[in-house]
Amino acid sequence: MNKYDVEICFITKFAVEPKSYMKKNIYLLLIPIVFGFTLHKFHLSNTKIIHNKDSKTLQVTMRCFVDDIESAINKLDTVVLELGNDRELKKSKKHLKSYVKNNFSIWIDSNKVDLTYIGKEVEKDIVFFYLESDSIKTVSNLKVENKILLTEFEDQKNIIRLEINDKKKTFILKNNNSSEDFDF
Repeated sequence: MNKYDVEICFITKFAVEPKSYMKKNIYLLLIPIVFGFTLHKFHLSNTKIIHNKDSKTLQVTMRCFVDDIESAINKLDTVVLELGNDRELKKSKKHLKSYVKNNFSIWIDSNKVDLTYIGKEVEKDIVFFYLESDSIKTVSNLKVENKILLTEFEDQKNIIRLEINDKKKTFILKNNNSSEDFDF
């Protein structure tokens, strides 16, 4: 029975037996409200990689669900991060930086790019990670490896959007394919 079945069941029973049903099953009304807004049924990250011609750098913005990242890091480091609230772990930056560095890489023309972790922002249930490379004048071949959350969730999909040399490419990485490379 899914949340919609519970709602239909509640509405049907409430219309037939309003007082007795209301007393016995008031908590059924709360189930779809509580679970409908706190859980997501898909596992997805979205990463945008731009080659900024003016600054000659790669700029990376990665978005993930806060609870997914917290779950993955908790399993690895047995810490509770509490991202984006008053109780956020003071060393959360260290854990996040390590996780991203160990699970996300870029190669330009077969050379691994040193990415600097700039920081993160939390907006509601999404965490944004910001990374930047040192000077990269040109890009003829780019390889991306994104294993973020792939070991955590079987259905995880990592969307990668590239803006390199005035060309845009989008692709999806999953458990059976965590890297992809392109010629520009």
